[in-house]
Order: sequence, then structure tokens, then C-alpha cells
Amino acid sequence: MTPTIAAPPPAPGLSPARRYGLLIAVLALGASLLLVAPFALLSLRQEALSVQGGPALTVEIVADGMRYVPSEIRVPPGVNVRIDFVNRDPTSPHDLQTFGQRRDVRVIAWPGETRPTVFKSADRPGRYTFLCTVRGHAAAGHAGTIIVE
Repeated sequence: MTPTIAAPPPAPGLSPARRYGLLIAVLALGASLLLVAPFALLSLRQEALSVQGGPALTVEIVADGMRYVPSEIRVPPGVNVRIDFVNRDPTSPHDLQTFGQRRDVRVIAWPGETRPTVFKSADRPGRYTFLCTVRGHAAAGHAGTIIVE
């Protein structure tokens, strides 16, 4: 009697269905990179150009407990405004988020830290809010006003 030899198991690899799925995934990734990357680069370029001229004015805003000092700033329309944001609260981080500006910003400072940021003011005159987005801080009155005039 001759011993029988079993056929070797099939080589591991991708089935045709899996290969097809992988090909679709790779093509989708490539297409998204080709479509998204130019828009991202354009956005970054516009951001850089918008602050290229430098700030028209610089304002220091201090987070002191649950209030900003000053709580109101006046700026011309459509200009770059540099904020030097200072956190004098010894125990809590604070931030400053602008709303309604041509280019809004959010800057975070830990206790004792000073952080600069630049925003582009609104094109229309009016009163706009800035506030601390740390949970409960805005409700406690940690807010201010940007007056574009």
C-alpha cells in the first residue's frame, strides 16, 4: 500500500472580493487626497495672507478670576488685531473665544501664562461677544465685548 499525500493548503492571501475592496479603499483615499489637499492649502494660504500686513493694533486682555480686564475693546472694521491674552488666575486655565469676527480665534492660557493671537475684526460696525469657553465660566460672567466702529 502506498501512502497518500494530502494536497497542501491554499496559500494565504486575499480573496478576489477582498482585493477588489482594498483597491476601492486605496482609490477613494487617493481621490480624497487629490481633492482635499488643494482646498486645505488654499485655506492656509488665505490665512497667511490675511495676517501678512501685521496687526493694526495690539490689546492686552487679562483673565483675572471670572472676568476680563478690560471687558470691552474698540477696534476699526476689517483690521488685524493682536491680543496678548494673560491669565492671572493662579488656579484655573482660561481661554478667549471671539464670535462674529471676519476671522475668529480661540486662545488658551494656563495659570500665569501669556499667549498672543491675531484676529481679523468684522467688516460691519457693531457689538460682538468674546468669552471664556471653560465650562461654567461664561455663565459666571466671564465675557466681554468687541466694539467695531
